[in-house]
Amino acid sequence: MITSLGRWWHPAENVWLVSTGYHLDEVRDILAAQLELGDQLLVLDIEGQPWAASGVYPEAEEWMREHVSCPPHHSG
Repeated sequence: MITSLGRWWHPAENVWLVSTGYHLDEVRDILAAQLELGDQLLVLDIEGQPWAASGVYPEAEEWMREHVSCPPHHSG
């Protein structure tokens, strides 16, 4: 179901990032219908927001650059 919402990246067992045209409430409602007892769901809009990463695969950083749009935050 998650993969049908748009372009996605699955960086960890329980983490999905999805670039979609759906509104936050729509994503929540679509996915909440699929939750099992004890599952938790958090939907965030991170498009255009600063981000930082360490130790991730180059493909992961490329996905973030392409779909989140805002370049990574660098300190220094």
